[in-house]
Amino acid sequence: ESRHFTSLPDGRIAQSVRVVQKVLTYQGMDEIGDPKIAFNKDNQDLAITLCRTYTPEGAVVDAKANSFNEMTPYELEKASAYTGWRQMVVTKVGLDLNAVVELEYTIADKKPWRRFLEGVVPLRDAYPALVREITITVPEGSPLSYKLLNAEAVPLQKTQGGTTTTTWTLKNVPLARMNHARAGERAFLPNLVFTTAPDWAHQAAIVGGLVEKAAATSSPALDKKAEELLSGLKSPFEKILKVHGYVAE
Repeated sequence: ESRHFTSLPDGRIAQSVRVVQKVLTYQGMDEIGDPKIAFNKDNQDLAITLCRTYTPEGAVVDAKANSFNEMTPYELEKASAYTGWRQMVVTKVGLDLNAVVELEYTIADKKPWRRFLEGVVPLRDAYPALVREITITVPEGSPLSYKLLNAEAVPLQKTQGGTTTTTWTLKNVPLARMNHARAGERAFLPNLVFTTAPDWAHQAAIVGGLVEKAAATSSPALDKKAEELLSGLKSPFEKILKVHGYVAE
């Protein structure tokens, strides 16, 4: 499995993913048969360049046109403001025990819309891996801060052609029994955390500016709704819960 994040000079971000999996059990076949790829349709293009199965008998079976179906994530079905976020359901065909499946895709920004390249990549999940590789490419001289949590791997760094590429390679990664792990236990699984933001002060200044702008923006309709929601409530905690509940619904 490999994931390559690229920060382009104009501010756009691209992510390329390649996953090769071997089906060992019927449960595994069921779990990998219909992966969902999340992307922001308003700001990103998703291109699936390969979805192919190699059967034990030697046949090569490519995905069909109806193997790709876009859907609204279940988590956002009531959040109309976030309908730009979509999931592509990829239905793999020709699966059987001992079959090998390749999936390659790229998610690329249509235009710059994020301030930084940043993310958290789980390095151990429900599937064991012979090789798991994470690569980050940024323009030469651009800052890149990262930390490997609960894992050990020495990154390989290479600068050429105006870019700097950093790669972490982990081998023989065991599976994590995610169905048995509670939320608190999952926090101790290996992760790679990275960002091109200069530092926390820079981030705090941006967030603080957004909060100040939001606090200064109001309208008669908004003020009326806030007064209606908070009527009779005393403590700040009660007010927060009331507003949160209203927004969530």
